[in-house]
Amino acid sequence: MDYEYYINKWKQEKSFKIESDKIKEKYYIYTEFPMANQYGFQNINLKGIIVGDIYSRFYRMNDKNVFFPLGFHTLSKSSFVETKKHSTYLNDDLANAMYKQMERLGIGINENKLINLRHNEYLSSLQEAFIDLYDKGYIEYKNKYVYYDKANEKIYDELTIKNKKLPIVDYRCFVLKIKDIKESLLKSINNIDTSSDVKAELINYLAPKRIMEIDFMTSNNFTIHLELKNPEYIAGISFIFINPEKVEITNYLDSKYYNDVFNYLDGYDDRLFVFTGVYATNPLTGKDIPLFISTIYSDDFYIGNPAIDEDDMALALENSIETPIILKDNKLINSDFLDGLSLKEANEKIFEMFLDADICREHMIYENDEINLTSIDNFGPLFPFLEDKDTKIIKSLKGHLPYAFSDKLRPVLQDNVDIVGDTMNGTINNLFTEGMIPILSILYDQAGSTVPIFSNEALDQYYDFGSIKYAIVSKNNLLGTIFMPLVLSNIINKELGDELLKLEKVDVYKDLLDKDNEIVKRSNNNLIDLDSLLDKYGPDSIRYYLIKSSKLDEDLIFDENKIKQYYLKIAKLEKILKKHGEGSSKLDYLVFNLMLDTKKALYEKNINKYIDLIDEFLNKFIDDFELSDKECLAFIKIISPVLPFISEQIFKERFNGKYSILNETWPD
Repeated sequence: MDYEYYINKWKQEKSFKIESDKIKEKYYIYTEFPMANQYGFQNINLKGIIVGDIYSRFYRMNDKNVFFPLGFHTLSKSSFVETKKHSTYLNDDLANAMYKQMERLGIGINENKLINLRHNEYLSSLQEAFIDLYDKGYIEYKNKYVYYDKANEKIYDELTIKNKKLPIVDYRCFVLKIKDIKESLLKSINNIDTSSDVKAELINYLAPKRIMEIDFMTSNNFTIHLELKNPEYIAGISFIFINPEKVEITNYLDSKYYNDVFNYLDGYDDRLFVFTGVYATNPLTGKDIPLFISTIYSDDFYIGNPAIDEDDMALALENSIETPIILKDNKLINSDFLDGLSLKEANEKIFEMFLDADICREHMIYENDEINLTSIDNFGPLFPFLEDKDTKIIKSLKGHLPYAFSDKLRPVLQDNVDIVGDTMNGTINNLFTEGMIPILSILYDQAGSTVPIFSNEALDQYYDFGSIKYAIVSKNNLLGTIFMPLVLSNIINKELGDELLKLEKVDVYKDLLDKDNEIVKRSNNNLIDLDSLLDKYGPDSIRYYLIKSSKLDEDLIFDENKIKQYYLKIAKLEKILKKHGEGSSKLDYLVFNLMLDTKKALYEKNINKYIDLIDEFLNKFIDDFELSDKECLAFIKIISPVLPFISEQIFKERFNGKYSILNETWPD
């Protein structure tokens, strides 16, 4: 087959140009940008891109104004350092390899909407968005404790760390503050049509915590209402401090101790705390817990737990307060029915038991209020600020954007001026840069230039799009590709006063593995030569293989033999579809049902069902059917989203199609 002919035909017809039709619904499909090397596509990102392309073709055939922004990035610190003056040449070669493979795979490219992610317009837009968020108080430059991997020049915070054995250092970072949008962000996550596992992972980035609300009875028949973050440690509570500035202490005071307490409050007693003469009963163990009056903590009630807090232990030992041991070999002891359980097991058990017994209530809090944006390991767009080393004052470079390294030289700065926060990650893995992609894509679509994210022009674009209808991303990258776009869109919605941007449905796919179950990547030395596979088996076989060989929620184990099998099946199908048969009522009925069932599957975002229906049809009838023209035309339209090249060829040769089948409507 002359694949180049159909690629050029799509270009000539501008088949992938988004229309300016205001009546048609604009249908935004989003997938993450893949990484690149000299072989072009390497990782499982290609599966997500093909899924996105299939839906894009399908919805276009169903009269939607489809928007499917896609790209790739090839600039990293290693390529700059290793190749020095040749970095531009090298990265342009990589970009060309990716571009060519996208064409060969039938992925739509709109030549009029190309954005160079390394050059001025995109960098300026990215940096201006950063400054806008800084000016509005969402981004702050501050000292933050981070995990530091000195060997690999990386820093991590709680969101991104995997190895918590790394040392913790105090590092100057840019952080994105999310405290004011957490409620709307949670609502956005819960409103997404996706699996419960994906929702749970997204919510976990906010550090959810179950809080146990529980009343402790006192020896003078009052109650103390406490909120416990870690109720599994309840048996270790050794004392409770009551803050007299926030609590009416007379309810918790034995008359024998009035003088002691009021001498303390009047400043005649320089102790840190004084005994009230009252005890609270531990509802787990039944043991007495002494109550003290103290102003050294700001809490209404401070819960002293020496078993897990060194300061509490020192305080208890100094004042001869009983300190029960509750942990041994990371298992609980002296904790009643929690004995022998791990902390996680104990947490679940005590909630279960106390809730069932109506002893407590629960609510959730979300502890994460900020996201670290600073990365120190990659060459890329610079944070648009300079810092005076002496005063630590940073200066915005607004009006001087884009601020970037040249291809050959680093900027020359005065001795007392420093580049702030190192660089934004140039490979689009950084949380901010990757999270901005869906939003900047919207602004580039019709504005076609740098538009501030809070501007009136941006407002018009957000209203026009309404939502990302469908996102298909890697399970390993939910933080950058789903969570961060949700964070940024919620900030925009809050500032502009309306729900302008939302995300309706998310699917995830898993890793690409080799035959030894190793993830395909450079460090495993098992990279795939996609160009060679395209030369041997053609794009339709690879597209079919990527969708058919595993479900979205399964790892895809690379198997060239399967690609070959699909290649032979498609070659056989091509011969059959070229034959002019008379058809039959049975075939007519089966094609009609296939049309309905595949349409339903694609509308329900069930790509696995769609491909299974086609595969079952082929397996059952490929040896003995001859389709009539009516049946054949319907059939090639049905398969065209996944097999665009063979569909175009049959449309041209059997039906004398003068234009692309992509311009046809779904069969009816």
